[in-house]
Amino acid sequence: GLLQPEEIKATISRLEELKEHAELLEEQGLVVDDWETWQSKTQPPLSATDYIRRHGSQSAYLNAIPALRTTESAPQTESRKPQPRTPSSL
Repeated sequence: GLLQPEEIKATISRLEELKEHAELLEEQGLVVDDWETWQSKTQPPLSATDYIRRHGSQSAYLNAIPALRTTESAPQTESRKPQPRTPSSL
């Protein structure tokens, strides 16, 4: 069925909070604008994929992204890279 006005208002409120949080992360330099060109500050610098493979967690979230899978139990079927997200695209 249709959402009630209270549910719509609550959903919009949550989305606004997420947008504000994403903007804060971007201001702090924590948003990757381009996965193709990003490099770590380590020596030697690593690409985003190599950095996640070496330092990332084994979380289900990372394993859900084919290009960033970090376990043998989650084989890659595609080599697509995640698309960059910006606050304006939320």
